[in-house]
Amino acid sequence: MMKPQLGSTLKKQNSTLKSATVKVALAFALTFIFNITLLFSLEVAAEQKMAAGDFIYIEMKIKKSKVPKIVRIRVKDRETGKSATINLSPSTENPRIAQGYFALQFDEHGTDIDKLDFFIKNKKMTPFSAGPNSKKTHRVFLFKSARETANFASEFLKDDKWKDYPHLDAGKVEMQAVKAVPLLVPPVVIPTPAVIPTIEIAKETPKEIAKEVPKEIPKAEPLAVKTEEIQRQENLAKLDLESIEAQKRANELEKLALLKEDEKKIRKDKAQEIATKASLAYKNGDYKTSVAFYSEATNLDPESDTFYFQHGVALYKLGDYKKSLATLSMAEGQSDNRNELTYFKALNHMKLEEYDQALEEFTAIQEENDESLSGTAAFFAGNIAFRKEKYPEARKSLEYTLDHSKDPKTDKQAEELIEEIDRIEAFISKTKEIFRYSLTAGAGYDQNILNVATQNTAINKDGYRASYGGSFLYRFLYDYRNEFSSEFNLNNMYTVKTNFEADTTLQAADPLVLSLGLPYHRQSLIAKRSITWGVTPQYQTILMSLDGGARSEILSSTLLKFDANFMYNAKWMSAYRAEYSMDTSGLPAGSADDNLSGTKSTLGMTQTQLLDQRGTQTWNYSLEYSINEALGKNYRYNKWALGLGYADKVLKDHDGTLKLDYSSQDYGQATTARTDNLLGLTATVGKEYWPATYVSYSAQYNLNASNVSTYQYDKFVLNFSVAYSGSKKRK
Repeated sequence: MMKPQLGSTLKKQNSTLKSATVKVALAFALTFIFNITLLFSLEVAAEQKMAAGDFIYIEMKIKKSKVPKIVRIRVKDRETGKSATINLSPSTENPRIAQGYFALQFDEHGTDIDKLDFFIKNKKMTPFSAGPNSKKTHRVFLFKSARETANFASEFLKDDKWKDYPHLDAGKVEMQAVKAVPLLVPPVVIPTPAVIPTIEIAKETPKEIAKEVPKEIPKAEPLAVKTEEIQRQENLAKLDLESIEAQKRANELEKLALLKEDEKKIRKDKAQEIATKASLAYKNGDYKTSVAFYSEATNLDPESDTFYFQHGVALYKLGDYKKSLATLSMAEGQSDNRNELTYFKALNHMKLEEYDQALEEFTAIQEENDESLSGTAAFFAGNIAFRKEKYPEARKSLEYTLDHSKDPKTDKQAEELIEEIDRIEAFISKTKEIFRYSLTAGAGYDQNILNVATQNTAINKDGYRASYGGSFLYRFLYDYRNEFSSEFNLNNMYTVKTNFEADTTLQAADPLVLSLGLPYHRQSLIAKRSITWGVTPQYQTILMSLDGGARSEILSSTLLKFDANFMYNAKWMSAYRAEYSMDTSGLPAGSADDNLSGTKSTLGMTQTQLLDQRGTQTWNYSLEYSINEALGKNYRYNKWALGLGYADKVLKDHDGTLKLDYSSQDYGQATTARTDNLLGLTATVGKEYWPATYVSYSAQYNLNASNVSTYQYDKFVLNFSVAYSGSKKRK
């Protein structure tokens, strides 16, 4: 609205204001009159009750850019609290119009159109009930807002062209009901007879299904994806079956209505007798006979939703999934066994590879917290969500199963799937990483410090040792099969006496280790087993201060490492490694026999046994063999090393490990031949106290027995360390 000019006169302003006021008042009055008239008209039009056998026509506009194959509408009767699901199909003449004809009735007195609520998912639609046309077809038009409803109602009430809309005679309406009815609601609800064990059947079946889980949902296989054309044809076939069942029921209801009360009772008693035989056949596993009996029972008593429900369950067990769905749709009006009905519909959809519908229905049962069904339904929902790569939803459903299921086998499979989700989510998180880093710092006490430069000879001094280090990994490539990175590592130590004074002898034993590697790993399938293998070229250097002064390089190594990891089964993991190193010594050699330069070859393996599903409790066994071919014979050796480790939770929430190591190192070619036998025991406890920050405490005892006294020692080491890790990820 533009501001008035500064030079406008007061008279002009008053005139404009009066004109605007008159227009607003007139518009308000007309709107009020129109709404009163419309509301009265709508109320008159809405006063309509459907009798048994009447049809209702439902129509709504489709505003989506892509026309859906089916528009799913939920109809709820406010008086009885019962609801049903119906499907509207796009019109062949105008695909933007979704429509359908239905035999809709919720109780024996008929259906009041004005007491029905219509929903798409959780959004309540605004209906306009236009009343029956001259062909006795009740009409309901659905809109997403009250404004749209009012606009359409105004046009409808003013224009005679809508009088007989849709322009169909009774024969065509009936034909449409047979061919186009997506889902029909059965007319009458009969209480479940006490002799019919419907609840018992429903409770037994989930347990049977749970035992078939690996066949129902094979974890290793992707979901089957149908083409649009195949799915369209299958939907049409199901609609035809549902329409045939609805028409068949309508015909039987019409026949039943013509009988006298005593004749009706005789017919219903006969139906009850046959249904009892059907139930007995079902219990005995004779599903074919059960289906035949239930079919006869529904013909005799078409008012019983219970018989239709039991008939649909028997058809499912027989493997006739489409007909089972069509028959179960006849039981939509029942108040008993609602969860069982939804459960078996979901099972049918799952068998027909219609996973979206199955997931929706299994989730609905999960939310009902049904003691006998929700745990199993949540398991199926979790499986389907997992295979659709909806991992948070899958985890939520599977955790619900663990909390509510009473079947140990189902619980175990749920645990395994949750662990698989953990691995997948960890992998997805890693794929987003650009680089990862880790920083460590520690302090400890060493009772007898060793010198790396002289093949770990003991200097017979104790001291406090501070350490720090870090690693940096940059990923060039990371996908489901391949990982290629560069990795840099640094570790340094600084030692002082127990009175915290510096000591050149101690500091001469402090190494600074630097390494740079280019690890490549790939996941392959060999003999139907997934194996992760890799190769890593690496350069490493060790710098030390032999006299307590500046550090210099004492040993440089060029290494080539190979490794392979795979699982024999769900509780047994294996790791194998091979390493070849070319070493160049920077130490002065007193003679050719003391030259450290040469090559070193190592083969090793580690076997890990999981004692629980989450991998917190494990045993591991290791074996390693090394050959050091130094140029100087005094440093040539063969070495065997064995290890035994156990890991478990300690102190409630800490990671605990206990490791026993034994090695035998033989210097058979040395001028003074010797053999060193080292025994070590290490205990470690750790926990992530803060995000990305891990604190550990360790105690270690080593005993080295050698035939050369210089290499004999025992020592006790205490250590405390803190590690902080982080990463940079893509958004």
